[in-house]
Amino acid sequence: SSKLLHNREVHFGSNTGISLDGAVILRTSDVRDQWLHCISNIPKLEPVIHKIPDMQKAVSNVLKDIEVTHRKYQPLLIAENYSQELRRFVTSLMDYRGRRGFPKSWPDSLSHLQLVVESASGPLAMSPTGQILTPSSCPPALLLSFITEHMEEAQEKIAAYQNIKPQEKILHKLAQEELGLEFLDKDDSVFPEMMIECLEYLLKSKYRLAPLLTGGRLWITNYYSVMVEGEVCIPWKCCKDD
Repeated sequence: SSKLLHNREVHFGSNTGISLDGAVILRTSDVRDQWLHCISNIPKLEPVIHKIPDMQKAVSNVLKDIEVTHRKYQPLLIAENYSQELRRFVTSLMDYRGRRGFPKSWPDSLSHLQLVVESASGPLAMSPTGQILTPSSCPPALLLSFITEHMEEAQEKIAAYQNIKPQEKILHKLAQEELGLEFLDKDDSVFPEMMIECLEYLLKSKYRLAPLLTGGRLWITNYYSVMVEGEVCIPWKCCKDD
């Protein structure tokens, strides 16, 4: 097991498996044998990871070159689960395209849009950054209708995010350094504008907060909580409550 873990990151999360980056994810509620089974399966799972870009490309090819990606901010994905979801999704899309085709109102290419394929129980929605989120079990007709209705809005949000992203990135780096945080991230539900407002508040209050947060792990969300892994969750609007 030690050889299999050499030069490999290990994370604790809500599932046990191997991430898309090859990191080992261990669920804290699992027993030792489940962890060891996961680690021993690393050689079998690495080929799965290598095939995922091709599977994403297959989805993209079916959906007029739409960019298949991941959420901007989310927990690590389990490669085996994600591979199965992509396979189910592309099979359903290809079958639908063969029988019904795609909307004639669509442009020749959807490369300006971003699609995130999630678990079967996930939502059909749009992220704050303009990504179209779809469960792998989503009926193609429903997905195509959603894309048609939200295409313009998605483009606008993607453009807005690209404009504001550099400012958020700079403030994120500065806040992590000034507060001495080991980890600083946010939920997908926290819009870039919200994160910027929160980061500005944290930096404004750095002399008061740094002694409390140095070496800590901070997650910007919509609620207060302390996670099993030791991450402290605070709402982005905490500055409004101060």
